[in-house]
Amino acid sequence: MTFLLNIDVPDVGKAATFYTEAFGLTVGRRFGADFVELLGWPAPVYLLTKQA
Repeated sequence: MTFLLNIDVPDVGKAATFYTEAFGLTVGRRFGADFVELLGWPAPVYLLTKQA
């Protein structure tokens, strides 16, 4: 079974910076301006834009 983690954030750029600096993750793929894949944990992390 494969897991992935989706995290809704108001600003993908700021969130990607936070997660890469705080947890040592790296950007895998970018899907436009609203969707980023982060790698470096056992499961990929997907940051998705969602306004409050």
